[in-house]
Amino acid sequence: MTQLTLLIDQEAMPALEDRIYQFDFSRKSELIAGQTILASPAPVFSQSNNVGAAALTVGAPVISGSQVQFDITGPSTIDGTQYSVACRVKLSGGGYLIVRGKLLAQK
Repeated sequence: MTQLTLLIDQEAMPALEDRIYQFDFSRKSELIAGQTILASPAPVFSQSNNVGAAALTVGAPVISGSQVQFDITGPSTIDGTQYSVACRVKLSGGGYLIVRGKLLAQK
C-alpha cells in the first residue's frame, strides 16, 4: 500500500492511500481581517518525475471556515513520486489566495 504525505507549511501529515487533506488559510491576513472563503476548485497538481498527476483522484472540496478539505486517493504502485500542489480559493472581498504544498507518495 502506498502512503501519501502532504507537506504544507513545513508540517508533514502522514496518511494512508485514501485520506482527507486540509489546506489551512487561517494565517492569511485577508481572513484575519474578516473575509471568508466562497469557493475552491480542485487543487492543481504537478509531479517531479514522469508520472502524471492523473494518477491522483481528488474529491469535491469541503470549505469549513478558513480551511478547505479534499479527499485525495494516491497512486497504488508508485513510490517516491513527489507532487507539488496548489489550492486556490476565492474570497468574499473578490480576491484569491493560494496555499502550496508537496504530496509525497511512499510505500
